[in-house]
Amino acid sequence: MHADPKDDQVLYLTGRLRGYGSVVRFEKRDFSIRWWAQFNLLTKIYAYANGVTDESLFVCGDYQPDEVSSEVNTGVPDTAPYVAVTYRAGIARIQNDGEIRWFIKMSGDNPDYDYDNLIRNQDRCRGLTYNEDKDELGVVMQIKMWQLRNEDKANFYD
Repeated sequence: MHADPKDDQVLYLTGRLRGYGSVVRFEKRDFSIRWWAQFNLLTKIYAYANGVTDESLFVCGDYQPDEVSSEVNTGVPDTAPYVAVTYRAGIARIQNDGEIRWFIKMSGDNPDYDYDNLIRNQDRCRGLTYNEDKDELGVVMQIKMWQLRNEDKANFYD
């Protein structure tokens, strides 16, 4: 939960709601919801960054397409660490009125991808920072995709 930098009467709640990455903007005084955004291509939201003068909120997280699967149906253990799970990163820009300006999905190929041996593609967005003066968004990714790193890195995160 965090405050709106331009309106001290409003809070944002970011994270997971009803199984999807969600953002809720609500009044501090009476908790009335101004708007709620649900991202069907995000399972979790891990980070946010605010723009003050352009009234933007940036969020990032990941999408786990096979999360609803159970060990009975897939043979994939439902215990941490989740090495046999697919993750796709996602970043969104939302205006203060709830309009989603853009949504970007990012994923690549794990160099050791082997579905039968439970090695999956795993790319996640873990952090954001926004430099409003330069209109630059810094993104912290946890990735295995060979498209952004050496192919000889194998099944490890960078």
